[in-house]
Amino acid sequence: IWNEYVELYNYGDQPVDVYGWWIADIGESGTPDMLVSWTQRNPYVALPSSLTLNSTVIPPKGFALILSPIYAEGSIPYFMPYAIPANTVILTPAESRTLGDDYFSLVGSGQGRDVLVLYQGGPSVIRTVVSTYGSPKLDSYANKIRDDYLDNLPLALHECSSAERIDPLKPDIFDNWREIANGTPGDAPYP
Repeated sequence: IWNEYVELYNYGDQPVDVYGWWIADIGESGTPDMLVSWTQRNPYVALPSSLTLNSTVIPPKGFALILSPIYAEGSIPYFMPYAIPANTVILTPAESRTLGDDYFSLVGSGQGRDVLVLYQGGPSVIRTVVSTYGSPKLDSYANKIRDDYLDNLPLALHECSSAERIDPLKPDIFDNWREIANGTPGDAPYP
């Protein structure tokens, strides 16, 4: 719960405001989460001052991390283990206590692991899909998002690993994802 994150990268040449965008990880008991700035949800929970905590605007060629609102509450060894680069925008769900599925968070296992969908719309209706992970079967309704079972996505990751899109401009297909040991939040080899 504490160490999970979703990383967003703005590969464009203009800033992108993601306020009010939604992330859906529909597993056993998932509900979509609206994205807000860290300080909007957690005004009294401090994170390093080098991070961008009060904005939902991702600068060009910049990163944002979506963290659980209880990220800073973890006890050792879970307490804020990442060295997040300066100026990374920190986002969190507006209402949920966890990031992703309400029961398992982002971790899923077995056939049909949880997929992620970043979209514009509302808690139940998807107006525009912005990005996906896991090549999901999409629908206009967020609660109908499911794994399509047609490939090996989402990746079956090892402990403390993350999935990274190799080329952010290429689609959500198996050959465009790789496993990264120990994760690299806020840092990737993109130009």
